[in-house]
Amino acid sequence: MKEQKDFSFLPFEDYSNSLLCKYSKSYKAKVYEYTNCSNHNLIVEGSFNRLLSQMKEKDFAVLTAYRSTLTKKENIMRNRNLRGILNADEMGVHQLVGHWRENPNGSDYRDAEENELVDAVERSYFVAKPDSMPFEKFKECILKCLTIDGQTQDPAIISNGDGIYCLYNTGSLEYIAEKISLNKINQAYSQYIKHLDIPFVFEGVERPGSNMGLFAYEKNGFKTVTL
Repeated sequence: MKEQKDFSFLPFEDYSNSLLCKYSKSYKAKVYEYTNCSNHNLIVEGSFNRLLSQMKEKDFAVLTAYRSTLTKKENIMRNRNLRGILNADEMGVHQLVGHWRENPNGSDYRDAEENELVDAVERSYFVAKPDSMPFEKFKECILKCLTIDGQTQDPAIISNGDGIYCLYNTGSLEYIAEKISLNKINQAYSQYIKHLDIPFVFEGVERPGSNMGLFAYEKNGFKTVTL
């Protein structure tokens, strides 16, 4: 097991909640960029679908340390702590970016006009089980991640080859679906993980927009998708 990394020195300003969507000739797809900050990472449309296709023969988990009751800075730090736990178990992560549309006054999003809704952006991690690790060991590693700084987390989505399940911090599994698809994971994340009566959409896998960024990603345990 590796020593758990400390990411507290990283700037919080690099994590913006503002996403700008445009068409990229390089990727021949819609690309989301961050605005009003120094984060130069990108989210390419379809990249999560590509990741699922590349990982279709592997077991995996999707989890986050974000909590809606905490501040942005607290959530960023908790996700960094989560990444440290995963790195210590020698499991790199793909960083997913998803969002839902919410009513800023806290009432039901269906009671608001479209132009009144705001994006609530959330980062989570996609973790593939190492080939040499038995599933029960992988499950134990993910279960350990569901407690951060003494506080229990939302459940994780976990796949064991015959479908996707909700993994609770008690260690119990709840069956969700047999077929693994982006739509199923979106629905499961909204219903089982965030307990939202709101559609949650994973926009894609975050990736650096420069070679220097790719080097920093690899150094800190991030993985990228081959597009």
